[in-house]
This record gives sequence, structure tokens and C-alpha cells, in this order.
Amino acid sequence: MCCTGASSFAKTDARKLPFPRSLGMFAIALGLILSPSPGADALGASPFFAKLQERLVADGLEAQFVQTLYDNPLVKLEPEILAANLKRSEAVLNYDQFLTPTAVGRAARYVEQHRSALEGAQRRNGVPPGVIVAILMVETSLGEQTGRFPIFNVLSTMAVGDDPQVQTLVLESLSPEDRKQQTDEVISQRLERRIARGYQELKAFLEYARRNQVDPLAVRGSSEGAIGIPQFLPSNIGLYGKDGDGDGTVDLFKHDDAIASVASFLDMHQWRQAHGAKAKKRVLLHYNRSKYYVDTVYALAKRLKNRAVAENGSQQRRAEAASPGQAESISAIPPSPQH
Repeated sequence: MCCTGASSFAKTDARKLPFPRSLGMFAIALGLILSPSPGADALGASPFFAKLQERLVADGLEAQFVQTLYDNPLVKLEPEILAANLKRSEAVLNYDQFLTPTAVGRAARYVEQHRSALEGAQRRNGVPPGVIVAILMVETSLGEQTGRFPIFNVLSTMAVGDDPQVQTLVLESLSPEDRKQQTDEVISQRLERRIARGYQELKAFLEYARRNQVDPLAVRGSSEGAIGIPQFLPSNIGLYGKDGDGDGTVDLFKHDDAIASVASFLDMHQWRQAHGAKAKKRVLLHYNRSKYYVDTVYALAKRLKNRAVAENGSQQRRAEAASPGQAESISAIPPSPQH
């Protein structure tokens, strides 16, 4: 995900939900399917979020907007989600699934289906279609699994994670076995990193939702707070998010916008200036700091390139065989750019 760690698809089962644009209807619908988090409701969410609301308003968000959100019964602490992130290990994630013939075939079909958007992104940003598609495959299985967690609750919980009571709830959500697998110091460091970015991501998410008329309570994403097909953190949407389909909004649950946004991100991190595998992989590390992730994305992109080159060669040979007299002129026509 952009840019915290493992992809949501590699680590968890999830489902896609487009950005809803009606507060009331989706709030009611979600109220029917969301169950309370054990432990969090016993203490009540309001005491934890009171100061958070004041801070958001002081930072420029409309008071009525903030209060309405936190008064909604769907809003609650999610210590179990935060705790689940603390026990994740990159080394045990299944990245091999993205390099199987089936996965490569799916990715190749996606390239054909979205060729116009991919080639447009390549012209603007210099990022090959295969690299963009490889990222989308590893992040969310090409948009099929964009996350199942309520982003507003996840980020709100992170934002108040410096409260000792909240930290206690998070640690209590870890099983004894989880606590044995890593030291308290490692757990504490991981928690501190999430707390440090929680407030800024929450604020960025709410600002984005207001600009694009998105219902914050209906958006689902990863347990890290990442959103959409490319799994951008909210703070990165404003920096790198692009309106790929020209409808006036940035909606990362739309493929054209997701493709344009990934290309924008890599371009802004000097993709075109990076030469050779090592340099390209260093750029990819800005998207996700996992070496396993980067190696997988690079390997999948390379397989897509090789597949495209082979298919182009095969098509040209068939054309030459069908029309021997035109072989020279056909050969002179360059194939569609493949990288």
C-alpha cells in the first residue's frame, strides 16, 4: 500500500466498496452489518474522541461536520484492528501467488482491458503499463479486494492511540501467543509509528471526503487506513491522486483514476530518472517499504513485458505468413509500446 507495508490483498480477505456519496442511506445500511468491538463499547467511544474532535475543529474542519460524524453510533474505537497490524510479519505473506501463470494471465488481460488509460498514463508520466498493473495486482488483486475495515474508525483509533487506556485495549486484543512472538519493545515501536501518523491521515481523509462529497462512514479500506484500488493513504491522495477519467473528482475505486494516480506517484518519485533494476526498485520502495513487495512487483512487471513482446512477435509472424508480399512494410510498423 502507499505507503506503509504489505498490501491488503496479500495479507487478508477483503471486499470492494465504491466511494458512497450519501451519508444517510449508507450509514443506515452499515449499521445493520457492523457489530460492536468487544471492549471498546464497554468504555464508550465519546470520552476518547472528545479532544480529537476539538483538535479537528481547531485545525479548520467544520464543527457541525465533525460533531455529526462522531455522534453517529457507527463510530467507535477499533482496538482489535490496530492490534492485528502489530502482529503482522512481512516474511510470511504469500507473495508467490502473484507470479503464478494464472495471476500473470489475469494481469495481462487487465492491460488489454485498460490499455487506453495505461498508455495515457505512460505518455504523461513515463511509467510502463506493466509496472502500474503489477502494483494494482499485488495491492488489491486489480481492485477485487480493496479492504473491509471502516476507515474512519481505524484512523480515529490511531489518532487517539496515545491515550494509555486505548493502548491497554490494543494490547489486550493481542493473544498470549501473539505477545510471545515479539518483544514488548517491538510491539510498542509498531504502535508508536501508527499513532504518529494517525491524526494527519484522519484529517487528510476528512478533508478529501468533504472535497469529493464522499461519506466518511461508508468508506472501507485496509487495516492501515489505505484506500481504493491502489491503496493510497489519505495524505497521499491530495499529493498524487489524479482524475483519470475526467469527471472532476479523484475516486480511487475507479480504475482510470487508480491507474493515473499510481503513475503520478511513481513519476513524482523520479521513476523516469531511475535507470536499471536497482534504481527502479528504490523508487518502488517509496510505494511500499517491503523488499518482498518490491521484488514481486518488479518480477510481475517483467513477466508482463516478456509476455507482451512474445505476443507482438507472434502476431507479426502470422501477419507476414498471411501476406508474404507485405512482410517488409508490416515489419516496419512498430508495435504498441511495451515496457
